[in-house]
Parts: sequence; structure tokens; C-alpha cells
Amino acid sequence: MTHSPKTVKSSNRASQAISLVLIMLLSSLAPLMATPVVSAHGVMDNAIWPKEGHNDTGWVQLNTVGAGVTPGAQGMTEWQLEFAPGADLSNVSLQLRVNGSDGLLIEEPILTASDIGINLFDWRGLGMFGSQDYFDGANPHSGRLTPNSDTGAGWTLPSDAEITELIFEALAPADPAVSFEPINLDIRANAVHPDDGRMMIGVSQSVVVLDANNDPQIIDIITFDNANSVLDIAIDEVNRHLIVLTDTDGIHFLDLDDSSTVMVVPAPNVTDTYQTKLLTLNGMVYLAGYGGLFQYDAAANSWLNLANSNDNNWNAGFAVDMVEVNGIIYVSSWGFGINRWDTSSASSLSAWTTANVLHSDYIWAITVSNNQLLFGSYDNGVARFDWNSNFWLSTWNSANWLANDDIWGIESIGDQLLILNGVNVHYYNTTSGVFGTTETLSSYGIYAGRAMFAWPSSGSRAPMKDTILMSDYTGKLVKLTPTDSIHYDGQISISSSPSSGDMTNIVELDNILFITNPYVLDRYDIGHSKWLTPVIHGMTATSIQTDGNSVFMGTQAHGIINYAKNGSIIHSFTNANGMYSNSIANIAIDSGIMISTHQSGGISIVNLSSSSILSYDSSDGMDSDFLNDVAIHQDIAYIGSEDSGIIRYHISNDTFLSSWVST
Repeated sequence: MTHSPKTVKSSNRASQAISLVLIMLLSSLAPLMATPVVSAHGVMDNAIWPKEGHNDTGWVQLNTVGAGVTPGAQGMTEWQLEFAPGADLSNVSLQLRVNGSDGLLIEEPILTASDIGINLFDWRGLGMFGSQDYFDGANPHSGRLTPNSDTGAGWTLPSDAEITELIFEALAPADPAVSFEPINLDIRANAVHPDDGRMMIGVSQSVVVLDANNDPQIIDIITFDNANSVLDIAIDEVNRHLIVLTDTDGIHFLDLDDSSTVMVVPAPNVTDTYQTKLLTLNGMVYLAGYGGLFQYDAAANSWLNLANSNDNNWNAGFAVDMVEVNGIIYVSSWGFGINRWDTSSASSLSAWTTANVLHSDYIWAITVSNNQLLFGSYDNGVARFDWNSNFWLSTWNSANWLANDDIWGIESIGDQLLILNGVNVHYYNTTSGVFGTTETLSSYGIYAGRAMFAWPSSGSRAPMKDTILMSDYTGKLVKLTPTDSIHYDGQISISSSPSSGDMTNIVELDNILFITNPYVLDRYDIGHSKWLTPVIHGMTATSIQTDGNSVFMGTQAHGIINYAKNGSIIHSFTNANGMYSNSIANIAIDSGIMISTHQSGGISIVNLSSSSILSYDSSDGMDSDFLNDVAIHQDIAYIGSEDSGIIRYHISNDTFLSSWVST
């Protein structure tokens, strides 16, 4: 007699069920599951069963099949257990085991004893069994810890479940790195995760991972301690690798799912090789640099040198950018135009330079927009090549559509093409073939652009709208949404630093430090440990003070400028409204009175409530015109001079007291 089979199936979104982890049934049965053939006599295939016994099946792995073959199809499998005819089963135990870290898991499984029509185990509606990607209910961990812990998160587990090992996979959100001296970050390496849309960028010796919907938006940092910088990043979806090219620590192949290191491969060992760019195509990894074009041979764990300067078609030079379209790899070789490699014929094609078809030998950026290849140059605008029809279109430069010929980036997303042209960004509609607006970098809060890259709106960690990120040298990423009427959508700070290390004066107001630098007023938020947007004023600052409500900055030739906490100008005090001079030496403020000394001699006394101004010099009874610092204490101003000691002025009485001099 054959006992009816037990059926295991994955319900609901079974198409996502990965191999049934499990169902590993440990059964302690008496006299259940005795070995069918205990002893055989006489007729073949007959069995003699003992009167009693027990059987332990051990752990058995069952794999469901058929999920997703047709829409809504469930994965199923069967397991048949044979018992003696008329057997009385008792003391039956059943155990299920999963191991999500080893891939033994299943989505919403049901374990059914089909002969008696009952479900032995039912996990419908409870998600994955073996791993949990979401907490029950709302996620209390979507923001910052308050202050350093969080509670209230939980998962549903089967009753009487025993957890032998619990593994948390957690990201490590981070605020921007803070520096107290200027930093120069070249952010060009980037890649978008194909599953959830997170952005990964190379910053110094790390890969910084961004989530557009998290606060902070930096959700993880992967650091390569033996490297000085990350040169490029690429995604290999076929082999599920995140590939990171470093300058001194080889090429790291990371698992695309958990960022663990799969292997580290040395860069090609070629004399004078400076490798800079990566590209993946159909599971193959290509690398371009000064030594030529290479392809990684996984079987031999080595690099094949496909082309180099010994090839008449290939020019030496630093690889600045690399793209593939229609089976052709295009490599920008700085100073030598564009090198080309045909992947179908495994051969190099003639290089494009100014000696034949190219507008410049200095190509900084390459991008693909529909059927066009666009080459942005350092000195001659943008060249356009129709790769589908194999002909060149007219070049965009300062003679027609562009503000100048200096191109720092080109990026396409949707029907919008953006060109980073010096201090301008041009918007071009690829559908209508018309240039739209031109915007300045200063309107985005930056003053130099380094590169642009696309962040599509696809995935849980991607932005809500298609976005272009533009990097500068200070660790800021400007967010632009080309399809919106207002393109600027804020910034992501990767690092935070002052505009200059030449700091001259400092004052604190409401937990914000105001620091004078040449031509710039820097602001540092003490509470949030970050540098705020600086005030670019273009003046030479000599001093700075606060009255507790706002900040007053003395300048060498423009009087005193009064700034609000947010950096906006409230008022200015110059000789046009009664100041002794526009050249300010120092400032002191107390009880609504501001007194300034001037580099040309004299003092100014400003009533901040009424804005009335008095001015005095040696002709008004002051002992000297060679003045330095000033301080106010208990209604008396103390003014340092170069030849008459400390001059004293009684503010309320508007009189000069005797100076303190040496005896």
C-alpha cells in the first residue's frame, strides 16, 4: 500500500519563489516510515513488515518546480512515504528548516497532506520563509536613530520556531564627511544598481552608495584601504558583479547583491600603463588605459591585450571615457582622438582624429542619445555622429548654439540632452531637435562643473523623476530634473568643506560660525557638523562681529555689510550714509552701538536702532588717527592706537576720556 503523497507548493507570487529551501522534514515516527523492504520471501516484490518500529528520514530538501511557467502558476513538488498496510502511526513529529543566507528559502509555502486534506504548514500571506526583506507594519528605521537606538521593529515567525542563527544585512547611512580645509574631489566614476536603482559613485578611495529616498541619502560606504582613489565602476549583470577599478589596489569584483568581495584581480601589468576606464558587455569585462584595450579572461584569470600603440589603428593616450554602441567600443584617448574596437570581428578600426573626421583630439565626454554618438571636447564643442546611418552631423560650438567650446559633460535621459558647457548648462530636446533654456552653474549654487551622469527613476532607491547629477570639485552633487519646468532640485553633499583655508576672522551666531576668507564668507553649522553654502561677495574682509541677531562684516573698501543668518544682505554702512571711510580696520558692538576703526584714520559710531552715524578723527579731539583694534565695555569704547596708547570714548556722554599711555 502506498500512502498518499504530501504536496508542497508556493502560493501567491510563486513565480518569485526561489528553490524551496527546504522542507526538510525530520520525522520521528513509531512505527512510521519503516523501510519498505525489511525481508522478502517467496513472491518477488512482496515485503514482510515488522510488527513495530520507527524511522527517521533525516533532513530532506524538496525543490518546487513549475512556478511562473504560465501566469499565476505555482511551484509544486511531491514526496511519497510508504507504510505497511493498516499501519497505526503514532508519535509523529515534523520539523521544517530554512537557511536564507545559503539560498534555502521559499515564498509563502504550503505543506499539505493530500490524503486527509489538511495543511500541515501554511505560510500564505506572510512573505518569504527563510528571509525577511521588510518589517511587519511601518518601518521605524527609515530615519535617524533617536538618539542612538530604535525600537518597535519585528517579524512574524512560526510558533515554536527555534532560531539558530539570525543575520542582519544593514546599510550604514552616513552624513557628509567634514573637512576644515578645502578639498578637491573628482567625482566621475558612477554606476546604477540594476535591481533597486541605488546610485554608486567613486569618491577618493571609496564607493559611496546613495538612496534618493533616504535621509541621509548616503546609505553605505565601501572603502578600499589599500587604494588612493577609485577610477571607475561598472556593473556586470550577467555574472552579478559590481566591478571597482582602483589606482593601486587592483580591480575588485563585488557581489552585486550583498557587496561582499568575490575576487580581486590585478590590473594588466604593462609598462607605463595607467588604467582608467571600465566597460562590461554580455558578461565580458573590458578595460582601457594608456597601455591599450584589455579584456579579462576569467578562465585564465588574466588580461588579454586586444589593442595597443603597436597596432596602426590604435593611438596611445590616457583613456578618459569609454562607451559601446552596436558592437563597437569607443575609447577617448586624451590628445589622440577616439580609438575604436569591433567586438564582432575582434579587431581594431581606424582611429578618429583631427587628421580625418574628428573635430578635436581632446574628448572629455562621450554619450549616446538615440541614434547619435556625441563627443564633447575640451576645445571645440560637441561633434555628432549618426551611428545607425554612418554619417556625421554638424558640430555644435560657440559659432552656433553653445556659449563656448569648453565641454565638461554631456548626458541624455528621456528626450532631454544636457551639455555642461563651461559655467553654463544647455538643454536640448531630442524629440523636437530644438535647444531650450541655458542656465548658469551659479543658479545651482556651484561655480564649477566636473561631470554629469544620469540617475533614472527606476527602483525603490531611485529618484521619483529621471534625474541628472552634476558634480563639482567640492563634494556637491547638483540634482537636475530636465522634464520639470524648474530644473534645479537641490543638492546631495558627499563632503563638506570651507571654500578656502585662508581664514582671517570668525564669529558665532545661533550655533553657526561665520568665517571670513578672501572674497568669501564661509558658514559652518555646529549642530549639524556641516559647512553651509558660502556667501560669495568678492570683497576683502577685514573684521566680523555680531549683535546677537545678525552679522556685521568690515571690508577694506566697501564699508560694513550686515548679513542675516542665512547669508542674505540686510543693510550696508558706507561713507555714502555717514561712515568716516569705507576702509574698515575693526568693529566692536555692544548694546545696540557699533563702533568701527578705519584704516585711513578716524572712527564711526553707529546706532543700530536708528541707523544714525557719528564720525570722529584727531580734528575732533581724538588723540590719534593711527588706529587698530576696538572693544566696548560698560559704555566705554577702548581704541588701540599706534602712538597714543589706548584711546577711550564714553558712548552715552559722546566724549573722549583721557587716553591710557605709558609713563
